[in-house]
Amino acid sequence: MAKIRAFTAIRPLLDRVTTATQESRSLEAAAQVVINLVYEEFSESIVLTRLFATVPFAKLPGANRGCVTRLGETQGISELIRPETLVLSQLGTRGIEPAWNDAKRSA
Repeated sequence: MAKIRAFTAIRPLLDRVTTATQESRSLEAAAQVVINLVYEEFSESIVLTRLFATVPFAKLPGANRGCVTRLGETQGISELIRPETLVLSQLGTRGIEPAWNDAKRSA
């Protein structure tokens, strides 16, 4: 019964997410829309929220591949990075600090 109540309570948010992400042109764009909606819905109890996904190295955008390659080189593990290597990638971010609202600027 508690699961049904929880789903009923979150259903309007899920509907807004579905509608708002339909026009997204990328996974990152959709993720930022989702994070914005979640933050707005629960802003009184959220300081920072982020959305991550694991993405194969070969499917990362060029700038992200470059970052992973440089990190691998500095850590001496570049030989372990293959096209199918899964990379934890931050796709969306939102928080009370302005810098937290841009995944590329957020530290």
